[in-house]
Amino acid sequence: MLSLTGEVEVSCTIEEAWDLFCRFGDVAQLIPTVQDVVVDGDRVDARVEVKLGALPVNSRVILEVVERKPYSCLKARGL
Repeated sequence: MLSLTGEVEVSCTIEEAWDLFCRFGDVAQLIPTVQDVVVDGDRVDARVEVKLGALPVNSRVILEVVERKPYSCLKARGL
């Protein structure tokens, strides 16, 4: 299982930060390897691309939100 955790300092309210992280399409635009993203409610279907030397490698990532606790927890699982 992949688990991503981290910490970012921003100048905004917790409500504004939560609103951003719940807008999956906008968050995807912040990730350089994401090429395409389709959001359907709590389901995210994205295509990511990285280059290994001269070779592009494409992968499809499908996530579905499985837990949402406002202002404290947002969990998704890969399908």
